[in-house]
Amino acid sequence: MMQDAELIELDTLLAAPCFKNEAMSVVELQGLFCALASGPEDIDEDQWLPFALGENPEFESPEQRQRVTDLMRRYCEATARELDSGVPPRLVLANQNDEALAESYEAWAGGYLDGMEMSEDEWFEYAESDEEAEFLVTHLWPIDILSGLAADEAAEVGDPWPPEGTTEEELVADAREALAESVLALYRFWQAKRPPATVRRNGGKVGRNEPCPCGSGKKFKQCCGKDAT
Repeated sequence: MMQDAELIELDTLLAAPCFKNEAMSVVELQGLFCALASGPEDIDEDQWLPFALGENPEFESPEQRQRVTDLMRRYCEATARELDSGVPPRLVLANQNDEALAESYEAWAGGYLDGMEMSEDEWFEYAESDEEAEFLVTHLWPIDILSGLAADEAAEVGDPWPPEGTTEEELVADAREALAESVLALYRFWQAKRPPATVRRNGGKVGRNEPCPCGSGKKFKQCCGKDAT
């Protein structure tokens, strides 16, 4: 994970006037990056970076643009490495008071949902069995609760919220407790389902005649790319 000083620097930079309050916070970014690392397909930096920065930021200097980009790229990579370590992520949250903490959980979960929506198809479209779909439901539940999505969906279909027999406070407390473990479980789920040719990287896709990123020394089309085509 990135050092706290770097996260503070990034959050301060993203709060600069040039972003017009449209850039994501470091809290939202961690949720976004966890989803990007965990999903069924690679999402290029060219797609997530403009989304995270907001519409047409007016950078004060080329140096500011470069520093923001470098820190966000490192944050994305560090988040993926932390998940890959097999340990539940240390969540980046504001905890000055109960209200700030609640807002942070909502922002974090919203960032994760934003990352999910960057996939070409909905995550559930990739589920190959009822068991896999149920797994996704179970581990997306904390994110749906904390983001407010579950309550919104219940209102749309006229279902009571919170469900009978529980309270909003109980649901939120359970979701907070389960969040980090569920995020790790979702990462493991998608990593197991990804084809061998899927490699997390910031650049473009590997060409068929380029060296395979697995390090075998063969061309991509003769190695991992053979299974992907």
